[in-house]
Amino acid sequence: MHGHRAHRAVRQGAALATVLATAFGSVARADGFSLQLNPGYFGSRSTTTDETGHESTTDSTVITQRYRLSLDKTLYPTLTLSAGGALDWSMLSNREAGLTRDSDNKRWNGYARLRAGSSFLAWALDYDHQEQESSSSGTGVPEVSSALMRDTYGGSVSWNTSDLPVARPAVEPLRRA
Repeated sequence: MHGHRAHRAVRQGAALATVLATAFGSVARADGFSLQLNPGYFGSRSTTTDETGHESTTDSTVITQRYRLSLDKTLYPTLTLSAGGALDWSMLSNREAGLTRDSDNKRWNGYARLRAGSSFLAWALDYDHQEQESSSSGTGVPEVSSALMRDTYGGSVSWNTSDLPVARPAVEPLRRA
């Protein structure tokens, strides 16, 4: 009986050592940062003459802006953070015969991911944000605007061993509109 307890203690000690070694072991990851800026401009003027000789001029302008940012950082050998976002913004303007029509559209997406652990035991927290705004106006027309926003939160835990059952509980994303 005494030998059985010793054998069990050795197995439990080996399992604990494996958990600690894999949970705090070093994992190779790269840190990174990127930023991308893409402004754009398009302008046009067109003149048309109808059969009576009446001339009309249309001026159109489109200004676009695209910004992207991402960050990957190892905070601790087994803890990483990834975050970033993107903004797409376009402004359109059209002028013809003294009438003006303008629109302004913005779309923003952002995220953050926190990951920890190893191939044996790991956890993760996630956050995603999406937002979209649009507005339009014109000469003699009231401004019309709309906005949508969505935040998503999530998390997961995983436990992987070759000798024990696999468990991967996950939290369903919570959405708030």
